[in-house]
Amino acid sequence: FTYHPEAGYSPIREVMEGRNDRIKEFYWKAWFGEEPLDLDADVTAKFDGGKTTITGEAINDFVHAVGNHGEAFVDRPGKTVYAPMDFAIVIGWKAITKPIFPRTIDGDLLKLVHLSNQFRMIPGAEPLKKGDEVSTTAQINAVINQEAGKMVEVCGTLVRDGKPVMEVTSQFLYRGTYTDYENTFQRKVETPIQLYLATTRDVAILRSKQWFSVDELPQNIDLLGQTLTFRLQSLVRYKNKAVFSSIETRGQVLLELPTKEIIQVGSVDYETGESHGNPVVDYLERNGQPIDQPINFENSIPLSGKSPLALRAPASNENYARVSGDYNPIHVSR
Repeated sequence: FTYHPEAGYSPIREVMEGRNDRIKEFYWKAWFGEEPLDLDADVTAKFDGGKTTITGEAINDFVHAVGNHGEAFVDRPGKTVYAPMDFAIVIGWKAITKPIFPRTIDGDLLKLVHLSNQFRMIPGAEPLKKGDEVSTTAQINAVINQEAGKMVEVCGTLVRDGKPVMEVTSQFLYRGTYTDYENTFQRKVETPIQLYLATTRDVAILRSKQWFSVDELPQNIDLLGQTLTFRLQSLVRYKNKAVFSSIETRGQVLLELPTKEIIQVGSVDYETGESHGNPVVDYLERNGQPIDQPINFENSIPLSGKSPLALRAPASNENYARVSGDYNPIHVSR
């Protein structure tokens, strides 16, 4: 701030140059202490959250802070103590929050709100438990200018014994109006699509696509009459709200044999500059069917049974801040 005694109105004025950087430096010290801050970090790189060992005390403090009374999380002699799924936000906090600090994601951290957390167990992985040594990394999935502000989506990965165990996807929003589309992008896993090639025309149309290539097929396999599964990933960058500056879509084309073996029979490799849409995704959505999607129950299932669901909000967030590591002044300031 600067002081202007000659001014009859508002003699104390905030210095706006470098303001967002100074606020980020303040938050970094509140969350990470003396660990060095790199405001010029590459937003496409992976961010390291370090290693930690899960203790029974940490699990106990967390479940008490959030009011979770599950028996699986109670430490008793001779019993394996598991951590609840949302405990992953404690383990992954450093990795998940570091990506919001680079200068290219220009925004006022005082206007940052946490939109959501999503937790996904890696298929086949055992839940986190007391004694596990876990390392964490994170990458930015998206930076998108929306009507409400700049949305940043971060995906953190928790690794135990060299193998991924869980993914935590968090969305943050810098409230305000932003027009820096040159710094926005979205990295996403496309919805898996199954495409049935019923006729020779269907096969010919697919083969005519420059972005599609067929691998060398086994001699007894023809694409005609087959159902192919497309599992793709896309990276899009924005020119403005309605136009992409570039699109990249790549991935595998798979076929399930009568023996239930799944083999790769082709691949997708598409890259273009300025565009209004993604022709790969458009073609598959027109001609195929999405798979691996959530299916709603026919009838809703009440969470609380016959009794009303009542949640008691704590008078202070300080207890949760202490156990989670989220010392955001917005939450704990009196």
